[in-house]
Amino acid sequence: MLELSLTAEQAEGIRPLIEKRQNLITSGFLVQPQDVRGIQSPNLLRPGEEIDFRPVAQDSFAVGRSDRLTFRLCKAITRLEAIAGKVMDDIERLKHDHVFGQDATRQGERRTLWVIVITAAMMVVEVVAGIAYGSIALLADGLHMASHAAALGISLFAYIYARKHSRDPRYSFGTGKVNSLGGFTGAVLLALFALLMVYESVERLVHPVEIAFNQAIAVAVIGLIVNALSALILGGGGGDGHGHSHSHSHSHSHGHSHDGDSSDHNLRAAYLHVIADALTSLLAIFALLAAKYYGIIWMDPLMGIIGAILVSRWSIGLMKTTAAVLLDEQTSANKIDAIIKTIESKTSARVTDLHLWQIGPDLYAAELVVLAEHPKSADYYKQFVSAGLNVVHCACEIHQVGEGAEGECSTHNHSYDHS
Repeated sequence: MLELSLTAEQAEGIRPLIEKRQNLITSGFLVQPQDVRGIQSPNLLRPGEEIDFRPVAQDSFAVGRSDRLTFRLCKAITRLEAIAGKVMDDIERLKHDHVFGQDATRQGERRTLWVIVITAAMMVVEVVAGIAYGSIALLADGLHMASHAAALGISLFAYIYARKHSRDPRYSFGTGKVNSLGGFTGAVLLALFALLMVYESVERLVHPVEIAFNQAIAVAVIGLIVNALSALILGGGGGDGHGHSHSHSHSHSHGHSHDGDSSDHNLRAAYLHVIADALTSLLAIFALLAAKYYGIIWMDPLMGIIGAILVSRWSIGLMKTTAAVLLDEQTSANKIDAIIKTIESKTSARVTDLHLWQIGPDLYAAELVVLAEHPKSADYYKQFVSAGLNVVHCACEIHQVGEGAEGECSTHNHSYDHS
């Protein structure tokens, strides 16, 4: 071992050159700041050499040898810093957030806000008019509007929460699923609304009440107009138009999609709320006219039951769709099979495991495991997963034939013992 003894002053002068890096990585050797003996590498010093910092008295210092080794040490540190700089650049390049465009204000949020404003304004007008003119029908519909404004408020809250917490590191894949959670909550409220409609309709069948036809028809028409306008503002409940999916070069295969967002469950829930209300108003108008001019009093509660059945179907459909996202349900088997066939036909690799699931509106995550005799880079295999899909996060595990104890990478199931 080649050893250099330095004075305390000289040792303290060189030490900051090393300690200014939290970690220095040499050829397969990790150097911690406090490990002053460990700066060694075949590429930096001769094999077997070490630099030993041991502060001693001034008279034990050899000038000629110290100059040579100090220069070599500084050169080694310079090379180490260059390597560390490249490593840090690679780390920065590979680092990424998990925002995926959720920090932007979506068009669905703006639309929902406008509908809430319209609904709330109509609610105030009906309640005030009902009290002023003693109309129970107007007062009841005003309170009904209040319940829908509250339901729409949940959708608006989901948008705002997802946006405000989009950079919160506690959410592994961002806040995209808050959208589906809002949609699921809206679907549950729709189901409760349908049950209430059935209850009220059965109550009217068993215990008919006198109907003020003119007032009731006027309220139903007003409600239909307001809800039709709200449905137009929400724009069909499918698209958002935001369509941003910001990408990272290493594995996230992001492209910018401007086709609109077809999976905004939160907007879908808001849309179904106003459509359900519009349907109720339309059926009520039909039933009230039939009762007024033909004396078919039971038509009003019957239309209520029919409306409840339709609303229930919409609610169940939305609950199934949003629950699939919340529970990380695998995407369609056709998509999975197509990706596997593409990889195995265009490469020599075999796909042993592939998971593809939705983590937000038109946002997907994937996990891929491949087995190959001559493996290629992870990015090479990831490109096949991302084709045609907005996969914003993809993890790829690569195995080489013969590397395991049994010479192969086997498939596995995903059943776990929770006992």
